[in-house]
Amino acid sequence: MISLDFEEITLISLTPFVMMMVYVWLWYIRIASIGSTLQSCWNLLAGYFLSLSLSILWVFLLRQAEIEPCFGDVVFLGFIIPLMLFDQRYYLLPDPAVFGLLWLGIFLAYLGYSPQDLDQSILGVIFGYGLMIAIYWLGYWRYRREAIGRGDVKFSAAVGAWIGVESIFNFLFFSALIGLVWAMFAWFKHKNVVKEGIPFGPSLGISGIIFYFIARFMTTY
Repeated sequence: MISLDFEEITLISLTPFVMMMVYVWLWYIRIASIGSTLQSCWNLLAGYFLSLSLSILWVFLLRQAEIEPCFGDVVFLGFIIPLMLFDQRYYLLPDPAVFGLLWLGIFLAYLGYSPQDLDQSILGVIFGYGLMIAIYWLGYWRYRREAIGRGDVKFSAAVGAWIGVESIFNFLFFSALIGLVWAMFAWFKHKNVVKEGIPFGPSLGISGIIFYFIARFMTTY
């Protein structure tokens, strides 16, 4: 039997709760109705077990890399995964949750509960936003329409608060690579999907989780 220490038990129990609360909050922002938000006990139960599975996977990865869990993991995963799933379903990254991820990243960097120090976190926000807004306007100038959404720009800045400025270029490169693979898969499966556009938030989120894990590893060793 695998024994868990107190920090691992806390992460596994608390992270799914935060994920569920953030996702329900996002639902409420999207449809502004508590009754519709709590669609059914089955949906909430399925969402909880998905969140629990992701939390267990995260603890497993930390243990394999011999990294101690921390409170920042709960906050980061508790916000970024619901935002990814919400964007996948609704093509929307609500500002309140995105800015919550951003400011909590800076605040926890200040308190020392993040793999980044305060300077790296703030610079990560600045460069994450600056590079993506440049891509946004370049795409708008070239195609006369939004190539990426403004929510993606702000989401990149929020992730930058957690991964720091040194990882921003690699983070955006891998986000684009993941998005390209996803678009190719979507095109082969449903050829009209790519014409309608695909959400970029999940690609940013997956890349962000990868580089957050790398940052956690680098600060441990």
